[in-house]
Amino acid sequence: MKVFVIFGSPRRSGNTKRLLNGFVSGLDRSAEIETVSVFDLAPAACDDCGYCKGTDACRKKDLEDFFKKFGEADVIVFATPVYNLGLPAPVKALFDRFQRFYNARHERNVLYSFRKERKGILLVTGGYDSRVGYDIIRKQCSYACNLLNIKPFADIFIPGTDEHPVGSLDLCKAQYLARELSKEYAKNDN
Repeated sequence: MKVFVIFGSPRRSGNTKRLLNGFVSGLDRSAEIETVSVFDLAPAACDDCGYCKGTDACRKKDLEDFFKKFGEADVIVFATPVYNLGLPAPVKALFDRFQRFYNARHERNVLYSFRKERKGILLVTGGYDSRVGYDIIRKQCSYACNLLNIKPFADIFIPGTDEHPVGSLDLCKAQYLARELSKEYAKNDN
């Protein structure tokens, strides 16, 4: 099982990373895991140039390697904090670059640019004790997953981390989710 993690926090040891580490620790040992920090990736913003309306490519070449690995994965994990009721700016820029797949579907009638259906996991932390930002992120991910041939498997939202950082119960939930995903993958792989 190839797991591709899209890590959307600038904090390498914050709450989102703790939650992600809990998830990863529950995966089957045979899982191949690759994590991409979107803050390090620093995707260029989509400027709606129209290039991808006529071709299965983007004029900007900074994400070619990212999309190759993204397409080879069996599981896509989005791990992000809530920033101002939405995704952090670099993660939003990455999501905007999914425009090429939107155009593939709606301009060139390509149902899925990625032929292989993958499973999707959403891990979200929020400093404030509110679901509003999480709901917005969840809708954005759901729409993107539909374009990218990703079947949502499950998600976890941990609110109120400004007051109560990700704790052992939260980590147990993440590990349990990973174990269930590993079982599902093993069942479907046989």
